[in-house]
Parts: sequence; structure tokens; C-alpha cells
Amino acid sequence: MRKRTLAALTMSVGLLTGLTTATATAHAAASATCSGWRTTDTWEYEARTVSGKTSPLRSGPYGVCTPVATLPAGARIGIDCYMTNPDYLTVWYHASYSVAGRGVVGWIYEGNVTDVPYVFPCG
Repeated sequence: MRKRTLAALTMSVGLLTGLTTATATAHAAASATCSGWRTTDTWEYEARTVSGKTSPLRSGPYGVCTPVATLPAGARIGIDCYMTNPDYLTVWYHASYSVAGRGVVGWIYEGNVTDVPYVFPCG
């Protein structure tokens, strides 16, 4: 009887943990708005992606937003402005990059960028 009770309790805790994780993940994805962010196109500062790793340029300032390009290590990018993600308080830069002669614009996480001078806030 004890083994059955312990097994049932363990299964209940596992299900509850799984539901909590799934709910948190769904909430994060639902709250991530990947478009419509205000930017500033008045200045463009040059920076570089972190050397030694590729970096995604995303459609919005969230890690769950779709990558619009994968930038090579040490790539030169133009940065217009920055914003702080309201849900996670992480800093993202609005950036542009030229891929095969075509300009791509998106958002890059601050941990993937080096040599960033002072940049104005977006909006």
C-alpha cells in the first residue's frame, strides 16, 4: 500500500511540475511580441558580433523571436538604438547587417555584441 501511495504521489508531483513548466513556456511565448517595436534611425554606430561564435539577428527583442539572419563571428553591424526587454530586463540592440548584398534589420542580444559605443534608447 505504501509503495502505491508513494508512486501515485511521485507521479502527481511529476505531472504538476510538467504542467507548470509548460504553462511558463507558453506564457513566455505568448508575451513575446516580435514586431511593432519603435526604433530610431537617426544614428548608426558600428559594433561587432562576439568573436568565436555566430549570433542570431532576430525579428524582435526576445530569444523566442524568429532569427532573420545568423551573423558570423566578428561581423560588423550597424546599431541604431537599444531597448530593455520589459519582461526579462535584458538589453537588445536594433541592428542592421548586409548579407549577400542585401540589408537585413533586426534585434541582437547585448551578450552577442562587443565594441558598442554609447547608443540612444529606441523610440
